[in-house]
Amino acid sequence: MGNGKQGLTILAKSQPDLLLCDLGMPEMDGVEFLQKLSQQDFRGGIILISGLHAKMLSGMELLGRKLGLNVLGALPKPVTSDQLVPMLADFCR
Repeated sequence: MGNGKQGLTILAKSQPDLLLCDLGMPEMDGVEFLQKLSQQDFRGGIILISGLHAKMLSGMELLGRKLGLNVLGALPKPVTSDQLVPMLADFCR
């Protein structure tokens, strides 16, 4: 998906089991995107990805959970397979 608005349009029609979400999207920031996902009652798992400072990324993870989203975790950029694979494995269980 190119940006948050395009993503929401797609998610309104079909909800995947898992969403990898870069918080630094054009046209819509991560806070607004998570709020909209909550309003659309998105029930899939979400892994947040960002180049934000670790405390900010942790705060976004907490925000997503407070909005009722299934946030599996948050990863700093650049994401490595050593970070991502355990989250994916936990999700698949």
